[in-house]
Amino acid sequence: MTAPSLIDPTHSYACGATDAPLLHETIGDRLRDTVRRVPDGEALVDRGHGYRATWSRLWDDVDRAARGLLARGVEKGDRVGIWAPNRFEW
Repeated sequence: MTAPSLIDPTHSYACGATDAPLLHETIGDRLRDTVRRVPDGEALVDRGHGYRATWSRLWDDVDRAARGLLARGVEKGDRVGIWAPNRFEW
């Protein structure tokens, strides 16, 4: 007999014991806040591919990717998995 799971499979996250509370913000919320604070700050650097992006450029790239997913029928609340090598495109 196995012990009951403490993780509710209907939740999209699990949190163990910690002194730091969850923020209850999305990645998009955090990205939007950072873009507002430092739009021209360096966000992503891939020296091997000669790629640099400011937070504003990263926001535009993320927006373009999100619109592409929406155009393919992905809806709010859907879960999307991406198998991604360690490259800036992902």
